[in-house]
Amino acid sequence: MSARNPMMQIDPKGDTAYVTLGTGEPSYCEEFDDTILVERGIYSDLVSGFRILDISKYKQGDIKLHRLKGVLRAILVENSHIAQRMVERDELIRGALESLDRTLGALVKS
Repeated sequence: MSARNPMMQIDPKGDTAYVTLGTGEPSYCEEFDDTILVERGIYSDLVSGFRILDISKYKQGDIKLHRLKGVLRAILVENSHIAQRMVERDELIRGALESLDRTLGALVKS
C-alpha cells in the first residue's frame, strides 16, 4: 500500500473542513459528535477522511481545538485496531488457502 498525502479543503460558505486521506475507496459518513463526521471505507471500514463542521469556531490554542485533536487521535487508535484485525483475517485466509491446496493435492494423489 502506497503512502498518500492527506488533502484538506475548507468550504467557507458551508463553514466546513473536508479532510481526505486519498485512499480512493468509496466511503460512508458517520456522525462522531455534533461537529465531527468520520468517513470510513465501505470495504475496509478504515477511516478515509473526516469533516469538521463549524470550522470557523476553532481557533489555535482553543480548548475546542485541543478536544478535536483528542478525538482524531482516538479515531487513529481505533483505526490501528481495525487494521490489526484485518492483518489477522488475512493470515486466517492464507491459512485456509494453504489447507485447501493440501487437501486438493491429497485428493489428486488418491
